[in-house]
Amino acid sequence: MISKLLALRCSLAVAALACASASLPAQSDAKAQVSTKGAKDPIVGTWQGALKVAGQKLELGLHVTIDGKGYAATFDSITQNTTGIPVLSLTRKGTEVVADIQAIGSTYTATLKGEGAARELVGTWSQGGMELPLTMKVVDKIKGPNRPQNPKAPFPYDAVEVEFVSNEHVTLAGTLTLPPGDGPHPVAVMITGSGPQDRDESLAGHKPFLVIADHLTRQGLAVLRYDDRGVGKSTGDFTVATTADFASDVRAAIRFLQSRQDIDKQRIGTIGHSEGGLIAPIVASGPDAKSVAFSILLAPPTVNIADIIVHQSRLIGRAASDSPDIDVNCEFLREAFAAIREHKDAESRSEAITAIAKATWPKFSAEARQSIGTSADDLVRQAQMLVEPWITYLLDYDPQPALKGMHGEVLALFGGKDLQVDPAQNLPPLEKAMSGREPKPTVVSLPDHNHLFQRCTTGSPTEYGEIEETISQEALDAMSKWLKRVVLTR
Repeated sequence: MISKLLALRCSLAVAALACASASLPAQSDAKAQVSTKGAKDPIVGTWQGALKVAGQKLELGLHVTIDGKGYAATFDSITQNTTGIPVLSLTRKGTEVVADIQAIGSTYTATLKGEGAARELVGTWSQGGMELPLTMKVVDKIKGPNRPQNPKAPFPYDAVEVEFVSNEHVTLAGTLTLPPGDGPHPVAVMITGSGPQDRDESLAGHKPFLVIADHLTRQGLAVLRYDDRGVGKSTGDFTVATTADFASDVRAAIRFLQSRQDIDKQRIGTIGHSEGGLIAPIVASGPDAKSVAFSILLAPPTVNIADIIVHQSRLIGRAASDSPDIDVNCEFLREAFAAIREHKDAESRSEAITAIAKATWPKFSAEARQSIGTSADDLVRQAQMLVEPWITYLLDYDPQPALKGMHGEVLALFGGKDLQVDPAQNLPPLEKAMSGREPKPTVVSLPDHNHLFQRCTTGSPTEYGEIEETISQEALDAMSKWLKRVVLTR
């Protein structure tokens, strides 16, 4: 029932797959496309199906081969752009098939039906106490979502693979796109939203940072985007990092850019989305603030994380139904966050969360309890995510001082139908914090845009993957026109 935390942070309402597979780096999978032609074993081949979780469709792929030692298989989370999730074991007894996906704590149990090209695996995906129906059909090739905005070569700019060190334990890998010419070029560092993100901020089959970087580099701005800690080619442990650590990573990126002869040291800025829009002010108001010439804040959180999560839980829930479980969930979140603030040691926090979860369990409807698990213990186990370092840090963080102290030019963009960082909640505090500052910030709210700045119908996260558009041209133009005025022509 716990809603998505900022930009699709893991939640209780969403199957653990959405968390676990997002934390796995995308892998090259030599068995990704397995031909079914001539296969004697009926489960050998490539399969595709979709889980429906909390109103969202999560496309999955399964690749099965066989040799003298038995079956080998991998899963893909197609919607999340994650491939090669290892299957620990896959067994078949007659028409019954069982796949143990230990890496994400899941089991797929299915019955083989049909013959030839009409074969299906009809079964159940079990994970985190939940059991969800999943039917997979044999296919010649995995069909991904249509994403017409993804840029295609040849490009009128250079794309350079780079690495830089954030601290002695973390090396971050990314892509620096450079406009034509020797420079020095103005540049922006892109800062991803919450959750483990790759350099393209890939989610729901979209690559928004890739699209933004391509658009802005064509306008004359160099762009650095990089994999988060522990994601893709970057090292480090994302699970123990806090927002303060991510701000340190941005500062390291700025120092790296300052060391390059093709970068204009006086025109270095940041573009942060969601939590990235919270991190950017930390960097632009901190010890290296004068290194930041400009900041673009895309759907920036401007109030405490507890208020945002409770508010977005209600908005996202109401977009799907009028269930009284939404109010139960919001009250549970308020109580849990209050307990986390009150109890500073891990043991007492865990005890408090456990007590609140067990008291809340009977308040949920039978349908809601079924989506969470089989007992109160499942809610307790999942609720422990609320005490991870990332959220406990943010519960004590007030975004207002950093917003007030930002150096350089500022553009803030909000989506009028954003249910995750609601402009009604977050735009007024931003304007208040920046009132009277010079230079004056530019604040834009785009009607009918969601959290990803897609043109949308409801703004619900369930729409993200269904919308072909990755980011609207209106949002792209708002950024590039502002940059031309305050950065590119100076």
